[in-house]
Amino acid sequence: MQQEQEKRKHIRINGAFLISYRILPELPKKYTETVDISEKGFRLEMPELLTPGTALELQIYPYHELRPIKVTAEVVWVEKNKEALFATGMKLVKVSSKNHNRLVRSLLTTLCIQK
Repeated sequence: MQQEQEKRKHIRINGAFLISYRILPELPKKYTETVDISEKGFRLEMPELLTPGTALELQIYPYHELRPIKVTAEVVWVEKNKEALFATGMKLVKVSSKNHNRLVRSLLTTLCIQK
């Protein structure tokens, strides 16, 4: 039997980073945590059903960072799970180079801590 190869281009880290999000152009901010995260996208468990293509403004709060990392992401896929939440796959569509570097550094730090 052949071993299945990982198809992702970027390492995905399992674990929770606190996230605040705002569905654009709505104003109220809500909070959740990542299920997994990489430098290009992540999966969230959300109480609302979003459609693919929906844009969100997010702030990612890594535990070892003092300031949040601000990004804009887009919903790629959604699946209902058994806890009445929606697993939501997102890709980053707008992030400054400074915040991208902070995100990569945070992911590497988290990866080292997990090992």
